Amino acid sequence: MSRLFALSCMLWALLYAGTTQAVAPFADAAYDPPAPKTANEALTEPIDPAVLDGYLAQMDRFHVYDLFAGQTDALKAMYPPEKGRPLKGGEEVPLDLDAESFFGTPIRDADRWIFLGSIQSLDAEGIRLQVDLSTLDPDSEVWIVDPVIPRAYGPYKAADYPGDAFWLATVFHDESVLMVRSPQNELPNLRVAAYSHLFLSLKAVALSCNISVACSNSDVRTAASGTAILAIGGTGFCSGTLINNPKTTANEPFLITANHCICSRSDARNTEAYWDFRESSCGALDAGGYSSHPRSNGTKLLASNSCLDATLIQLDNVPGGSYGRVYAGWDTRTPVVNEYVRCIHYPRGTYNRASYGRIQIVDNGGDSFGYQHQNKVVWDEGVTEGGSSGSCLLFNDNMRLLGTLSNGTSHTCGADRSNNIDYFSSFRHFYEDIKQYIDSATPSTAEGSNACDSCGGGLCPAKALLENYPKLLENLRAFRDKVLLHYAATAPFVKAYYAASPIMLEAVRHSTEARGLFLAVALPVANLAGEIL
Repeated sequence: MSRLFALSCMLWALLYAGTTQAVAPFADAAYDPPAPKTANEALTEPIDPAVLDGYLAQMDRFHVYDLFAGQTDALKAMYPPEKGRPLKGGEEVPLDLDAESFFGTPIRDADRWIFLGSIQSLDAEGIRLQVDLSTLDPDSEVWIVDPVIPRAYGPYKAADYPGDAFWLATVFHDESVLMVRSPQNELPNLRVAAYSHLFLSLKAVALSCNISVACSNSDVRTAASGTAILAIGGTGFCSGTLINNPKTTANEPFLITANHCICSRSDARNTEAYWDFRESSCGALDAGGYSSHPRSNGTKLLASNSCLDATLIQLDNVPGGSYGRVYAGWDTRTPVVNEYVRCIHYPRGTYNRASYGRIQIVDNGGDSFGYQHQNKVVWDEGVTEGGSSGSCLLFNDNMRLLGTLSNGTSHTCGADRSNNIDYFSSFRHFYEDIKQYIDSATPSTAEGSNACDSCGGGLCPAKALLENYPKLLENLRAFRDKVLLHYAATAPFVKAYYAASPIMLEAVRHSTEARGLFLAVALPVANLAGEIL
């Protein structure tokens, strides 16, 4: 008996030692110091602006479109900012122009030929061109030119963009120039597939209680250098954050965001990241435009999880900047209720902001949008808005990442902040999907699979049936956020609605009677909500 007792004690001691010494994986942030001014200039001016001016002065082929002239306010009203989906900032227009239709007279420049053509969309805040380079000859290089600055973005080569047409660099003026430099005086074999007319204004006004990172403490100001605003495809905008691999000598170009922002290989490869879009000092209001800031391009989808609403992508490079560049640390430990947290984001596509709050519920999966293991946060200072999706949630004490923004209520400024709620993905669960990239001395080079099928996220019958009635849908969301979720007696209805959403959605998709019944209830409620609010 004594031996059995001794053995039991030893086993308990072993178990205790194993559990007490086990530490949840984590990493602290890494920091690249500011790049020399000359290095930054080489990135922002790969072709001498004087040379570009000379080319542009000889350009003789212009394509001008007035499809959205005078429609900016109407477009903004049609797509109000909201969390839970990328900020809608543009409208795509198919073109399908071949080289003969698009380019004008070639220009001789020493041993090269320069081919130029432009797309102008009247009243656009920006233009992004979608171009098929798959049949371009390997010795030619493609550039996008902003004719106002002027500045060239590229080069793009056929070998890097096989297959479908890709969205090239965005120009934040109403005209974008496509330039090809070739050793041959033959029309480049490419196709301009489409353009995007951007109506997202760089002068958009975010809520007044947003807090500029320049007005925040040094930890936030430093961490903000690792956050980016993301332009996805031709129309969407989100936020994202560089993430550290502590086991590699050089910092890896890995960025984390939300699955509802980027869920496919195509999304990842058609993403641009803009860095350092922020005030230089508190209240300076000098963030400028995206055109003047460093950029990166997405190259690969590494992992995406629609149940957790999280995505990891690889960038082509991470340019230096005047603030340096931080790769966020991360932690897989479970947060605790009332623990203080921070978020760094880009509300409405405007300059970098910070929010400060507390964990309200851990593993809140299913309460909103059907995502799993979400962390529910209430904000004490600052807010988030559409465009903040995908931004980082950081532990207050060590600035390690514990999630990315999925969705939340419509926030307001004022004394009562109890309804300024957001839901963040759970990094501690996503870690298992990405540890081979961010926690390995030899990171995997494997490309991840598309994960755009819903796992409960976005399973909303109202959204499916009222997608062509954005104003009514907005009324329902506002009613949910400001009324139903605000009172203990009605909040359970929201939880029950999302829990039943998969069954209801299946019914309204396949049954005319179910659609009619659902609309018979939803439309009066939406109209009444508009009147009440």
